[in-house]
Amino acid sequence: MTVDRKRVENIGLPKKVLIAVFLLGHVCLLATGARSASNEGQIVFVRGDCIWVMDADGKNEKRLTDSGQDWFPVWSPDGREIAFPSWVNDPNLQGDMGDIYVINADGSNAKQITSGTGNDMHVSWSPDGNKLALFRQIRDQNGKNKSEAIYVMNVDGSNAKKLTEEDPLFFARYPKWAPDGEKIVFYRYVQGKANQVWVMNADGSDRKMLNNWGWYPAWSPNGRKIAFVSGRDAWNAWKSTDIYVMDTDGGNVEILTKPDSWSESYPTWSPDGTKIAFSSNRNGNYEIYVMNADGSNALQLTNTPQDELWGLNWTAFPWNVGPIGKYKRTWGWLKQNSE
Repeated sequence: MTVDRKRVENIGLPKKVLIAVFLLGHVCLLATGARSASNEGQIVFVRGDCIWVMDADGKNEKRLTDSGQDWFPVWSPDGREIAFPSWVNDPNLQGDMGDIYVINADGSNAKQITSGTGNDMHVSWSPDGNKLALFRQIRDQNGKNKSEAIYVMNVDGSNAKKLTEEDPLFFARYPKWAPDGEKIVFYRYVQGKANQVWVMNADGSDRKMLNNWGWYPAWSPNGRKIAFVSGRDAWNAWKSTDIYVMDTDGGNVEILTKPDSWSESYPTWSPDGTKIAFSSNRNGNYEIYVMNADGSNALQLTNTPQDELWGLNWTAFPWNVGPIGKYKRTWGWLKQNSE
């Protein structure tokens, strides 16, 4: 069902009429087999090294890629596309020829963004959707890391700019843009020591450490908190991890999950900032869980023999994956334009 927006704006339909139009359209969609969209958006994740998506309540799972070599997916700010690194062009499966791809939210129209530049991973969209941040790893002929740095480029892969200069023992990884686009948080891998959470300006300047033991940082939607993973209070510091949260200056560090023999990882915030989804092997293999932002009321969303591992990301937009789920967006517009 489509709506002529200009015509509705001109005639100023009463709200009761618009409600009737909306409900009638919704009934028609259901009659054609279209599913209702989730109220809380969708979560994109990895299962069997393929990209999958599901509603935020764990329902309506759908596989988007089938190469078996795709990790760390992230939604575009408008929820229409997903970027991820893939090793589909790595013939020897050595993990040193990763390239960045972008697909539509329904898995169609795959586009290769980088090619032959090294091992490109951990991609992140700028809030305006115009740029991508990633880390690029280059290895020598013996497979050892030669260089590694965070880059920013246009969404088509052009105009790549290196933001960090690292020595072979101290790498910057997993860049994540702040919601206002002004800063990028990342973690630094220090060989033989604990990883550290750092932050810098979006141009690479003014780098500073926020936490001396942490990785996989994630900004809250309002930009006031950063969730991250650490083994600082773990049951076994090098075999189990927990989810933490801190202020953006590194203060007020709080642990959200209970230290035990399992590992919790890859936190991602709900669009409204009230929940955090994460991957955990607390019940055997890695599954996806969601909890309140204070760590309470953890619920298991997936339950399969395969691990749900190597990254997950939450978007506010619920209509892009299903065949027709756009009625929610239309309804929001109708409400704004009713008398």
